[in-house]
Amino acid sequence: MQHHVVPVPRHDVTDHGPVHCPTCPVIGGRGCALSSSPYFRLAWRGGLAMRFGMKARFADHGPVAQKLLLAVEEIIAERGIEGASIREILRVAKQGNNSAIYRHFGSKDRLIRAIYDIRQAEVDDCRMTRMQRLPKLPDDIRGLLELFLLPVLDAFAGRQRWIYSQFILHLILNDPFDEAFDTRHEEPAVRLVHQALRTRCADMSDQVFTMRLSVAVTNFLMGVSYGDRVANLTGGRYPQSDQYLEDLIATGCALLMQPPFDDNDGTAGSAANQGCPFQG
Repeated sequence: MQHHVVPVPRHDVTDHGPVHCPTCPVIGGRGCALSSSPYFRLAWRGGLAMRFGMKARFADHGPVAQKLLLAVEEIIAERGIEGASIREILRVAKQGNNSAIYRHFGSKDRLIRAIYDIRQAEVDDCRMTRMQRLPKLPDDIRGLLELFLLPVLDAFAGRQRWIYSQFILHLILNDPFDEAFDTRHEEPAVRLVHQALRTRCADMSDQVFTMRLSVAVTNFLMGVSYGDRVANLTGGRYPQSDQYLEDLIATGCALLMQPPFDDNDGTAGSAANQGCPFQG
């Protein structure tokens, strides 16, 4: 099986050689180089030094910048990208200075990217916390998908969970190829989980895997935000039940467990000859 190299800071590459995906088997069953590397130990235990790019946290911004960040996030969640005009952002943020966005972030696009990066880092911190409780990464699709998705519920609650889910959904639907979604910009914990999922779905083409995982993510975010809203309006128990969450995860697993798509005839290949890596 091909090992998936995980990019690490330069000093780790120099001092310790390449680092590999923790889910790839090696001779003797002793695990990948990553399991014994300083990078893996730090990432697994929440080491801050391993955060790629060290993006600013919300608390690192001043009061005006924080108001702008919260304003653009909420506007996009409620009205989409088209509704987030500079004038509307300034109005919601209660800023009379028309140059406030430029002064603090350089442009509206950079403001949007800033709050996106902040929220992704917050989710990844929760993902890292979950990983700390495990002896190793799960080796099944369900366990990995739970690590991929459930930290959203750890990071946000109530209205903020709805805002986050809708904000991300609008960004994805507006431009699924936006640079922000490039795997090179992923936070460290989600990078490990993403690569492990890719290894478990090795028989899929990159396009099929990316599309299926993207649909699983958007379905989960939509299900969470929709379920919370329905429960608040109706008092229904199902949208806030463990069964509802189980159904959302099971839907994502079903997508990733489907046999690989056969580009030759436009149909799904049979599990027998395609060798789907997930064996239930």
